[in-house]
Amino acid sequence: MSSMLSSLPQNQRRILLALWVGFMGSLWFIALPEGAGWLSERLGWPTLVVPGGRTAGYVLLACALGLLLYCSRAFVRLGKGTIVPIDAPRSLVRTDIYRFSRNPIYVGYVAILVADFIRNGQLGRLIYVLIFFACIQAMIVCLEEPGLRKRFDSEWDDYAASVPRWLGPRTSASS
Repeated sequence: MSSMLSSLPQNQRRILLALWVGFMGSLWFIALPEGAGWLSERLGWPTLVVPGGRTAGYVLLACALGLLLYCSRAFVRLGKGTIVPIDAPRSLVRTDIYRFSRNPIYVGYVAILVADFIRNGQLGRLIYVLIFFACIQAMIVCLEEPGLRKRFDSEWDDYAASVPRWLGPRTSASS
């Protein structure tokens, strides 16, 4: 599908990518969290109120969106592709923020959902965050990393050995 997409004129490609991002973003970050909140209310689960939670949630949301914009730009500028799987980067991006996390985009996604939970306090939304995180982790380990290993060979192996999957200190191999 990636080769089919790259054969389209640039303006059509951008429209398809925008539609894809809009659909997936609406599903994962609006419809499903709202459904989890609705379920939480229907089941009578408690709402966890954190003093200053709404403000903290909005601050975390703004930071997460900034991270996503920054990473998206890095994929275009450095990787010659996009964050959308149907137009994946053609070069391994391992500079900038990617020196600290192999998956800063997924860190941003999880942060958006955590911000939503902090703002609303609904237990169903927290459960959705945990399910989302588990699914993303499984997808990274079972699909993405084997594909990256196949596409980028030893360059990927060196990168994976020196940079954590999520967040954390760099290992000695990265020095």
